[in-house]
Amino acid sequence: MDDTEQQSPHRQTRVMKTLWPRQAGTLKLLRRFGADLVCVRYRHDLTGLHRLTTAEIVVDQSCVASRRSDRQVFGVRIGLLEHDLRAQAKAHGAKWDDTSKLWRMRGKGVKLLKLAMSRSLLNAAG
Repeated sequence: MDDTEQQSPHRQTRVMKTLWPRQAGTLKLLRRFGADLVCVRYRHDLTGLHRLTTAEIVVDQSCVASRRSDRQVFGVRIGLLEHDLRAQAKAHGAKWDDTSKLWRMRGKGVKLLKLAMSRSLLNAAG
């Protein structure tokens, strides 16, 4: 740790409030960072004289390469008109679950089709 990092005034603050995207107090930063905004934190310095507003943003995203996630089953929502994607999912072992109205497929197939980055996945038992 160098001297500048050790003496940074931002390190000596307390989080007073954490807000999630779309809550009042986050809209300006939501417009600036979009879907990459994770949360906004209001911090006070130790004297209580200064307030800092910080934004936690996603700067990188990648799939985790693990055998466990490759074997894990996920529920994937594929639209009715996404015929090509549905055929590709079936080719990777996806099965339709009529109860949840989702395609069930293993993590390996989800990663190969790059579905993890483009849609919500639901972790499924099984």
